[in-house]
Amino acid sequence: MSLLSATCRRINAYRHLLCTSSVSPLSMVRTLSTAPQNTYDSKKFAGYKVLYNLETIKNISILNRLKYRVTIAAAVIVPGCSALDSFAVLSVDFSQPLSFLTIAITLFLHGVGLFCNNVIGYIYFKPKSDDLKISYVNYWGKRIDIDADAKTVKCSEHSSMLYRPVFNTVTTESTKAKLRLYVKGKVMDEKHFDNIFGISF
Repeated sequence: MSLLSATCRRINAYRHLLCTSSVSPLSMVRTLSTAPQNTYDSKKFAGYKVLYNLETIKNISILNRLKYRVTIAAAVIVPGCSALDSFAVLSVDFSQPLSFLTIAITLFLHGVGLFCNNVIGYIYFKPKSDDLKISYVNYWGKRIDIDADAKTVKCSEHSSMLYRPVFNTVTTESTKAKLRLYVKGKVMDEKHFDNIFGISF
């Protein structure tokens, strides 16, 4: 079983452990590994089931959309302050700090946004088929749905990290973008997930 799937299962086990009483982590992992798969039908795509979902994907989308709006605001505020300052409409003591603050906030959001680029929120699969649908959030917070073939999906190791990776890079022929599959996501069908993304680290 791949490290990615094992890490997802471990996180799900400890999450469930915090919500229960007097259950050991070992017995919880054993229970999860033998429990039936909890896949459910997709509301967005008929005939598909949810294979993976990242619960924080909405927060990532909000952050990226905020970054988009702040970038537009900075593109207006900074030149506007310079123009008003040159016409002596605004004082230098006001326009320069405002411009600096706007630029600082914009750079901060873009810095944080580097980890929130092309993040996979949902993966859907069609039973008894290689058809997949991958939904991810791009750099500006827009949801993009793509069709993919399970046979062409590649999950590469993303780790010169000391501990297990936070995410893995997923590539497919459907898009040139390198997608990010975070290990904190919830895997609904471990066996099917391993058949598609399982690799040795």
